[in-house]
Amino acid sequence: MILPMKKVCLIVQNKHQDDALAKLREVGIVHIRKTNAASDKLSKTLERKAMAENAVGLIQPYKPPKKNSAGEMRQTDRRVSDHVGPEEIEPYSLDAVNTPERPPNLVDLMTHIGRERKALEDRQTALIKERSRIASWGEFDPALLKEMAPLGLPVYLYELTHEALDAVPEDIRYIKLSENKNGVRLLVLDKEIPGAAPFQLPEKSLAAIDAELNDLQYKLVAIDTRIVSPTAAIYW
Repeated sequence: MILPMKKVCLIVQNKHQDDALAKLREVGIVHIRKTNAASDKLSKTLERKAMAENAVGLIQPYKPPKKNSAGEMRQTDRRVSDHVGPEEIEPYSLDAVNTPERPPNLVDLMTHIGRERKALEDRQTALIKERSRIASWGEFDPALLKEMAPLGLPVYLYELTHEALDAVPEDIRYIKLSENKNGVRLLVLDKEIPGAAPFQLPEKSLAAIDAELNDLQYKLVAIDTRIVSPTAAIYW
């Protein structure tokens, strides 16, 4: 009578995998089948691992240097204890106990801060791009131009080459705001220029963009301070 085989799950580290399989084959008491295990718990563990790696990547640039016996600066490794101190100090010494306490849920904290910083950096990049787009028009309030259309006084902005300007119909009323060798900038009254796309009005003026950029820079500095605070609890 052939008895059904029992299944056993063997878990080994990657570095010991080949050696473990070789020894099991020598024993000959199991039929080895390699599989990739999957479960909700494993998926959550791998997700948590990825979050931890991202958190370490975020705080790594803020890791403070440490002096060695020769007085030179070097980097220290993370300690295992909840309270962290110099590596030369015993874990339960007075100096080690008095060091800053590692904040709870550090991975979640750093993940949240990382997302917040990314959002601020993305907004900063978008504003810098928008500022570059409208800088040549100088300071003006786009809201005022938009408010004129419902009053029956639509206003359009155009950037045209000199050749395109010569082709503008005579019935188009415009004010030449500026020009250079590459072209002209016009404020057109009443109606659009046929065959030419008007300049897209910005949501904010240059002054408002500069104010927001300054605020974003302040917030990024504040985030750096928030990163350094728990980082100190890991490395100092």
